[in-house]
Amino acid sequence: MVTGASGFIGSYFLREALGRGEGVIAYDINLPDPRLVGPIDGLNAVRGSVLESGRIVETIKNHDVKEIVHLASLLTMQSQRDPIAAVDVNIKGTINILEASRLFDINRIIFASSQAVYGRTAERLIDEDYPKKPCTIYGIFKLASELLGMNYNELYGIGFIALRFPLVYGMGKSRGFNLIERLIETGSATARGEQRYEPLYVKDAARALFSALRAYGVKHKAFNIGSGQLLSIWEILDIIRKFIPTASIRMEAGEDLSYCTRGLLNSERAQMELSFRPIYDFEKGVEDYLSMLHRK
Repeated sequence: MVTGASGFIGSYFLREALGRGEGVIAYDINLPDPRLVGPIDGLNAVRGSVLESGRIVETIKNHDVKEIVHLASLLTMQSQRDPIAAVDVNIKGTINILEASRLFDINRIIFASSQAVYGRTAERLIDEDYPKKPCTIYGIFKLASELLGMNYNELYGIGFIALRFPLVYGMGKSRGFNLIERLIETGSATARGEQRYEPLYVKDAARALFSALRAYGVKHKAFNIGSGQLLSIWEILDIIRKFIPTASIRMEAGEDLSYCTRGLLNSERAQMELSFRPIYDFEKGVEDYLSMLHRK
């Protein structure tokens, strides 16, 4: 079962799982977008919210769910503007999933966490044990959800794994930091802050989720999923200009609160235990993104 299945990463994960012949329950308040999911043969879609504990239990029971990929959440600026709603979706929603998993002996939960758990870091390689000092409500709640999952793992034996994603980009992204998407689809964007970003292509994010779902003998519960590239806004623009020569950025004063981590994620743990390595560097990701746009 996939919560947040109609969202950006959720849509690509559905396509990844269906393409591998998996049976999937798409659980969300909206139905998945067929333009992103592709052919939906074998997909069962259930309308429901992560706040509806009874609906979650009913879905797990009726469909004999054994594994859950938990993606539903409010993003950074939504959480910052409405922390009460963020408590509901990001914390209560996670507890509802964990409680239902306890009741039905779910084998494994894969949780989409974020590098936001680290907060403002030094400009160095960031491993999973780096101090956690999130600088946003979103990051605080992601860290809290990780701790909740690890507690349920310790007390009830639920197989819980958290994947800490950096900046995930790709066609279909409409919420959160979408400078890359605006540059590719409209040719111009506005940005603020001089920090560098670690862009991870959404198809690699989907592959990482599936790798975690099927990894066995895993020693750790939290994994960085990085791309291995740390790029400034201007370096991002230069790469996009190889494909769209007229692309341009207008800079505004201020900090980009949604991305305060300064270092590159160390993803060696994911390589060793999940057998995950990204396929796309940023240039290949942009090229694939454009090919998808042209096929629309």
